[in-house]
Amino acid sequence: MINPFKKDIAPQKKQRFFTSVDAWVFASLWSYDSELKDIDLWEIIARGDTLNHSVLQIEEIVEALKKLQEKGLLIIKHEKLAFTKTGLLIKDRILKRKGGLFSIVSNTESILNSTRTKFETVSSGEISSCEFLLSHEINYGIRK
Repeated sequence: MINPFKKDIAPQKKQRFFTSVDAWVFASLWSYDSELKDIDLWEIIARGDTLNHSVLQIEEIVEALKKLQEKGLLIIKHEKLAFTKTGLLIKDRILKRKGGLFSIVSNTESILNSTRTKFETVSSGEISSCEFLLSHEINYGIRK
């Protein structure tokens, strides 16, 4: 029998802003630092493949880059990318975590979604849509 006076105290899962794909993309950007550098899709895709034995799609990269910018972790200007100070601090936290190569994506997702992780506020006018990346045609080496 249901008691109408009893509160439902089941813990509610907090909605996570970053998905595992967002974390995968963030972890695939290790070659970038605080200096603006050309975005190399081949390098991002190759690093992603190394980390997750799967191939990132351009659309996944674009969506993740927008979310990472929104939280102040990356800057994208003139088709170049750099980590912000906050992004570098989070990158450093991830690299200090225990675990091997294949735990990096899950560690990244955990840290990005942690309530202890603080983000900068970024205005929407400062966020690149990354549409220029969608014009790249990538041949993933699939034989037909």
